[in-house]
Amino acid sequence: MSPSSSTLGGTASGGSTSATSIPLPCNGVACPSPKVIASGQDGPRGIAVDQFYVYIANFGDGTVGRVSIETGAVTTLATHQRNAFGIAVAASHVYWTNTGVDCNVVTCMLDGSGLSTLASLTVPAYGIALDGAQAYFSTYSNSGSVMAQSLRVPGDPVVLVSNLNGPGRIALDADNVYFTIEFGDQVASVPKNGGAARTLASGQNGPVGLALDATNVYFTNSEGGTIMKVPKLGGAVTQRGIPGRLASRNVVECRVGRRKA
Repeated sequence: MSPSSSTLGGTASGGSTSATSIPLPCNGVACPSPKVIASGQDGPRGIAVDQFYVYIANFGDGTVGRVSIETGAVTTLATHQRNAFGIAVAASHVYWTNTGVDCNVVTCMLDGSGLSTLASLTVPAYGIALDGAQAYFSTYSNSGSVMAQSLRVPGDPVVLVSNLNGPGRIALDADNVYFTIEFGDQVASVPKNGGAARTLASGQNGPVGLALDATNVYFTNSEGGTIMKVPKLGGAVTQRGIPGRLASRNVVECRVGRRKA
């Protein structure tokens, strides 16, 4: 049974809604202008951050780079990647997915040395997230999968769940992998050690973006223009509002909220 969806203006079954959304506020004042920390990127898709750098996967020119948070200096870590997309950073390495011909998960050290393939696939790799031992990633197709791969031992990844219609972004907590299913209009989870997948939200409208807090899963509906929330254990899917947009070729930072560029 599809979970019900409560909205700011009413209730609709299956997560769909015709209610008017309330834009996200900036503490009751005008939203500040984002600060550009790098420009001239070619189709940046993935972004990750550590204490000193912002890491970027450029879909267009197939480069992976980092930007100094303090100085804005840009360093290229890898070139000739095939449509780099998702990216994640650990203590000593950067990991990213390639959605182009290579269809792989690649890693290098934080300075760009030691480039190697973590997992070779037959369909495009897409979303990626890390814990201390494994990389979790999705394969983006109409019969896609969510997989796990040891960070220390390259080889064949373990399939956690398969036959998904467009699995996308990945997020983790201590026990589970959470993921969007863009073409299936669902958000779901699966235990890290394998087992039955749980559908958390269905009847959505192209869910793509994904984030977690201690008790809830937050996701974006790319075609509906909404921000949604659902408990990690399942339940009512709540609409949270409509974000603004950022410039497509710049990497920006801001303290509160988002606004049109």
